[in-house]
Amino acid sequence: MSEKPKQEKITRRNYLKYAAAGVVAVGVAGALGYEAYQASQPPAPQQVVTQTATQVVTQTGTAPPPAKGLTIISVNDPFVGALKDVATAFQKNTGIPVTVSNYPYSDTHAKEVLAASAQSSAVDIFITDVPWMGEFGEAGYLDPLDDRVAKSDIASSFFKDLLPINQAGGSWKGKIYTLYFGPYVNLGYYRKDLLATASSNIVDIITKAEQSPINFDDYRTVAQYFTNNSKYPDVYGTALNLASGDAIGQGWFEYIWDVGKGGSYFQGMKPGAPYPSQKPSPDWTPTFDSDESKDVLNWQKEMVKYMPPGALSVDWPARTTLFTTKKVFFDYAWTVEIPGMLNPKTSQVADNVGYFLFPKNPASAYWVPPFGGWGIGLNPYGTHKDDAWKFIEYFLGDAHLTFARASALGCTNADFKDPEMLKFPWMGALQKSFESCYVECRPRIPESEEIISSIGTIASQSASGGISVADAAARMQTFVTTVMKRDGYL
Repeated sequence: MSEKPKQEKITRRNYLKYAAAGVVAVGVAGALGYEAYQASQPPAPQQVVTQTATQVVTQTGTAPPPAKGLTIISVNDPFVGALKDVATAFQKNTGIPVTVSNYPYSDTHAKEVLAASAQSSAVDIFITDVPWMGEFGEAGYLDPLDDRVAKSDIASSFFKDLLPINQAGGSWKGKIYTLYFGPYVNLGYYRKDLLATASSNIVDIITKAEQSPINFDDYRTVAQYFTNNSKYPDVYGTALNLASGDAIGQGWFEYIWDVGKGGSYFQGMKPGAPYPSQKPSPDWTPTFDSDESKDVLNWQKEMVKYMPPGALSVDWPARTTLFTTKKVFFDYAWTVEIPGMLNPKTSQVADNVGYFLFPKNPASAYWVPPFGGWGIGLNPYGTHKDDAWKFIEYFLGDAHLTFARASALGCTNADFKDPEMLKFPWMGALQKSFESCYVECRPRIPESEEIISSIGTIASQSASGGISVADAAARMQTFVTTVMKRDGYL
C-alpha cells in the first residue's frame, strides 16, 4: 500500500493560483509569483486561507462527480487526440470507460495540484510535465510506481527500453512517479518553398543547421533576411514564445544553456555528459543576473522585430500557427507539433516543412536542446487504481507503437528502430538531440512552476521595453534568491 501523501497547506499564493485556473470561487483576485512578491514588499508573514482544499472544492461546487469509469487530466497538446484514441480502444477491449479531460498548460498544473491536495478521488490518472516532478514527488501528489513496474512485465520492459533521459524525466530522487511516454525536444522548422528562392548564404546556413547546431548570429541573419523583404511579402523571419508567464519564462530556460560561454540558473546546475544525475549540486545560488541571462533577455527582446505584429502574445500554439499559416519562414517548436504541421487539413505548409537543430553559441561549453514532455502517473487518492494501472499497461504495451506513430513521440530504443517511425525525416535530428538533452534544463524542484512563471512575468516586461534588460536580470535574481531563502535552500 502506498504512503498517504501530505495534504498541502493552502496558502494565499496557492489559493490565488487555483483561482486563476478557474478551480476555486470566481471573484478571488490577485497574482502569484513575482507579482505577489512585488505587492508584498517588504516581506510580510504569509497569509493562510483557513479552508482546507477539500472544503474549497465542496463549497464552490466545482469538483466533478465520482467517476463511473476512469478520468484522466491531460494538457491539451497535439498528442491528446491520439491519447483519446487509446482511451476509446481500451474501453472497447475492457468495457471500462475512460474520459480524457484536457486543459491549457497552466490550468492542467493547477487542476492536478488541487485534485491531489484536496484528496479528491474524482481523477484517476495525471499526465504531468517534467518540471512538476519535484513538486508532485515531494508533496505526494503522485503514487510511486516502482512496485507496480517491478511486478508488471509490460511496464518493466517499457521502462528498461526508455532512453536514459526519458527514464530520468519521470523520476524524482530515485523513485519512479510517471512513465515517460511523450518526450519533446525543440527542433527548428523552415519552409522549403521559400528557401528554394533565397540567397545562397541563407541556403548555406539552413543546410548546415540540418547537420549541426546553428549559431545565434546565423539565426539572426536568417530572421532578418525574411523580414520586410519585398521578395517575400507578408512574411516575417521567425516566431518565439514571448507571451508573459510560462511561455516566455520557459523560453528563457530553453536558451540559457546555449548562449555566451554556457549559462545556468543555479550555480550548481551544470549539464553532465551524456546524461546527468537527477541529484543536482547543493549549491543553489541563483545566477539570473549573469551575462548569459542578459544575453537571453536581449535575444528575446531583439527577436520581436523579426516577428509578426502581436509578438508579445505568442505562446506555444500561436508560435506553430504562425508557421503553418505562412506568416514566418522558420520557428523552433516542440516535436509534438510536427504531425499538425504535416497535416494539409491544418497546415498550409504541409508539403514544405524542413527540419534543423536547436542553436548553440560557438563559445558555449554546452549544447543543450530543450527537453520536455509528459509522463503518466496515478493520483494517490484515486479509487480505481487497479483499473487505472490496467489502462497504463495497455497504453505502454499494446497501444504504444500506434500512439508513437500517430503523435511522433518516440521515447524507447525500439521506437528509433521501428521502420514506420524511421520514415519520419526528423528522427535523426530527434535522436541526436536526445543525446545532448539535460533533464534539469528547466528547474524540477517543488518551486519550479512559481519560478518559471515569475521569470516569465519579468522577461515579458523586458521584451516589451517596459524595463531594461539589466533591471530585469536584477529583479529575476532578487526574486529567485528570495524564494530559495524562504524555502531553506540558501
